Amino acid sequence: GVQTCALPIYPVTISQGTLSSANYSFYFMSGNLQIYRDTLTIRPDSFTIHVGDPLPRFTYKITGFVNGDTQATATTGAAALTTTAPSTAKPGRYYIIGTAGTLKAQNYVFGLPSASINGILTILN
Repeated sequence: GVQTCALPIYPVTISQGTLSSANYSFYFMSGNLQIYRDTLTIRPDSFTIHVGDPLPRFTYKITGFVNGDTQATATTGAAALTTTAPSTAKPGRYYIIGTAGTLKAQNYVFGLPSASINGILTILN
């Protein structure tokens, strides 16, 4: 899922200007321009540990930047990373879920977590 967030609506007026044609008539309509923010995806990294090991410090990458933007230039704050593994986790595979946390970006919105982008915490014997 994606959180949508539109910026203000701007009125657009179109006029003939210097257009001319002997064979055509011009009709102009005014309208509105609405700009939508691009979506950034928080992608938690995957980790493998053994039963009894402390949970690692989770890390992530953000994808979806445009026009030369980077995480350093276009965002502030940090993602919140959580796992479905309980403190007494048995061997298995558990999701690492990334949400916006304190991340902020003026020109972007953050996509919602989904199974296809979650990281995986693998716990081995």
